[in-house]
Amino acid sequence: MRLFSLSFVIFLAGVILTVSVGYAEPKQPAANPDQLAAATEKARQIKDDSARTFAYWVIAESLVKTKNLPEARIVLNSAKEAAALIKNDKHKVHIHAAIARAQASAKDMIEARKTLDIAEESAERLDNMKDKQFAYRTLAKAWAMAGDVDKAKKIVTKLDNGDEYDVVDIVYAYRSIAAAQAGAGDIDGAMKTAAMIDVKDDDGMDAWSLSDIAEAQAEAGDIPGAMTTAAKINKDSYFHASTYTRIVEVYANAGNIAEIKKVIPLISEDGRSRACAILAAAQAKTGDMDGAAETVDLLGEDDKPQAYSEIVVVQAKAGDVNKARETLKMISDDKAKIDAYAAIAEALAKAGNIAEAKETADLIKNSPRTKAETYAAITAAQIKAGNIVDARQTLNLAKKIQAAVDVWEGVCLHVIKGLVDNGDMTTAVDFIIINTDENPIGWGYAFLYTGQIWW
Repeated sequence: MRLFSLSFVIFLAGVILTVSVGYAEPKQPAANPDQLAAATEKARQIKDDSARTFAYWVIAESLVKTKNLPEARIVLNSAKEAAALIKNDKHKVHIHAAIARAQASAKDMIEARKTLDIAEESAERLDNMKDKQFAYRTLAKAWAMAGDVDKAKKIVTKLDNGDEYDVVDIVYAYRSIAAAQAGAGDIDGAMKTAAMIDVKDDDGMDAWSLSDIAEAQAEAGDIPGAMTTAAKINKDSYFHASTYTRIVEVYANAGNIAEIKKVIPLISEDGRSRACAILAAAQAKTGDMDGAAETVDLLGEDDKPQAYSEIVVVQAKAGDVNKARETLKMISDDKAKIDAYAAIAEALAKAGNIAEAKETADLIKNSPRTKAETYAAITAAQIKAGNIVDARQTLNLAKKIQAAVDVWEGVCLHVIKGLVDNGDMTTAVDFIIINTDENPIGWGYAFLYTGQIWW
């Protein structure tokens, strides 16, 4: 009965919104009802409160990404119900902040602000000052994303406790607020917020803030606005090149080669290697290998390996492992091979070639974190194929690789985000379940990393 009632509510959500408040979401591809029903039922059966909350939140994030917003709102209500059972206030701050951010992305600002009220109550109960400072930073950003900039700035005032290190938290918070305003289209407001930062570094805090604003504009689809903002950044600043490079990435994701070629000349010659590598990869993605080769030839010898690595990643993600391996032969630098090997291994795993995938992952040198993420991605491929016993073995191997160098929660988030980005909410939930069954990680603790990895 639970499955039927949830599906029924989801089906009616758009109608209810239209009738009651005269609002209807733009027409978007519908969520796969079978996948959604299966994922939500699996999430419901998870006994651990934090893991169940995380699973619901991941499902909602997947729905938000595909613009199935009424369905996302329903699932986020379930996440909030599960979160209410969690006792750890340190975790609850970041859990509710993540839920609120998703609610804001689902255009449910009223509920997002109610959720942030709960998060703020948890923050006020924290005794450890470091935990409280981190909580306030998270809340400032979340309140801004929920559209309440005044409340966000009020939170920032709580970060100033007279300690010399408070300035770092304050600067971060104002930057986050400005970026959220820019992403929402309030450029004047973003500029005013950025002007509240009175600390300068070698590049100038203005440059840093302008970069944040321009990147937020670009990611929101306002490329002309992003270009205007980027033009205000001092050309000698590191942020000048990095901002234009981010714009290049946005164009590359849209396959807009012509516009990329217009942006690159705006970057100083000694700062455009990354942008050229992105261009080469974008050209390769469209099948223009001659163009990609010409772009790589423009780079210095030290920069060519990374450009070839970008091309390998694109080819591997497209499932063309043979071409990826051919391009890999052009890379002599071990560091540049790291992402290339990882991409090829993941492609092999998705194609069902698990043994080859593991052999390729083992070639990754001097990056335990990347190797662990790759093995975790192979685990996800095995889960999707229904090979649960083998998946558990691969998962344990991944944990052993990263155990001495990093937190496992970060590796999990990396893999889960990849699954969500690919629209595979069911495998994402299964990945959470296996991690919880094998060796329960702190899913509440994992929410602390969502701000760094997810948003």
